[in-house]
Amino acid sequence: MFYTELNSKIDYTRENLRWNSWGAYGQDFFKVGQMQEILKFLSDELKISEIRKTPPVALEEITLPKSSFTQTQIRDLSKISGAKHFSIERRERILHSAGRSYYDVFRLSFNSLKNFVDGVIYPGKESEIFKILEYCSKNHITIIPYGGGSSVVGGLEVIKAKGQKQVLSLDTTRMNSLLSLDLESHLATFQTGIYGPPLEISLNEKGFTLGHFPQSFEYSTLGGWIAARSAGQQSNRYGKIEEILTSLKVVTPMGTVETLKEPASSTGPELNRIFAGSEGLLGIITEATIKVHKLPETRKYFGILFPNFESGVNFIREINHREIPTSMIRLSDQNETRLYQTLGTLGKKIP
Repeated sequence: MFYTELNSKIDYTRENLRWNSWGAYGQDFFKVGQMQEILKFLSDELKISEIRKTPPVALEEITLPKSSFTQTQIRDLSKISGAKHFSIERRERILHSAGRSYYDVFRLSFNSLKNFVDGVIYPGKESEIFKILEYCSKNHITIIPYGGGSSVVGGLEVIKAKGQKQVLSLDTTRMNSLLSLDLESHLATFQTGIYGPPLEISLNEKGFTLGHFPQSFEYSTLGGWIAARSAGQQSNRYGKIEEILTSLKVVTPMGTVETLKEPASSTGPELNRIFAGSEGLLGIITEATIKVHKLPETRKYFGILFPNFESGVNFIREINHREIPTSMIRLSDQNETRLYQTLGTLGKKIP
């Protein structure tokens, strides 16, 4: 894997994902063994006398209203993708009803989330998605697309529009394959329910990289990146997702929209840019063709200490003015630098 330090052995089955916080069970968080030292450091820095333990409520304690789906609707939706791919089960509904912002996590942890999806469906192909959208449109059912569930901007907030009776979460993660890789044009076509690590691994095995590493990389999907118009840690070199995107396929209740796999056109507006950043409002993004790059032969890291923050800003500005190519550059202020230095020494004996 290009970023070998990133965790690529993650079980993404819904039973294994944490329902009230980031990550998956069995995946330890960074420096989890030194958590007490971290809390002491933070309490000293923030001048807090005590950081109290605030354990979250249990899944069974969440106040979850009964699903609003009728037996007829449950039967109809189950027929589209198969009974085992449609659920009104407690854990599924809670997991799919919030993102992973602090606001979302706090509400889940303390049983203050008020609105929940009524059911979750996992389509396996585009024809199923079209049938789901068509059915929900006719029956006034709101649909919320769901990939990795890593939204921090309210993209998964359960809101019923006027006249809408139920809310259905449409989970895309069964559609997660590499469909084609053009070795000549350096273009890859993926189904958009694929998570970051499996996507990158499938390219690395063939000598390529996408070069797109958002902070949510391990727990977000290609479709989510496009819908949220994400940027990654190496966007200086490889571009933001809308710059990487060459074409896509979007399923709507009226039919399927597919943009052409061709070089830039002189006419506009560009449809790719309209769908990128749409947060699922215009349809379900099911496929995307993206630019990929040969894996670099080496990776080099450099660290520089500046006497003050302004000197660092001027340094970065000068690099940009001189157009010196970098894949990633980050400037930390005094407090962040000290935090990283402290975290780096935890659990280690310093001579």
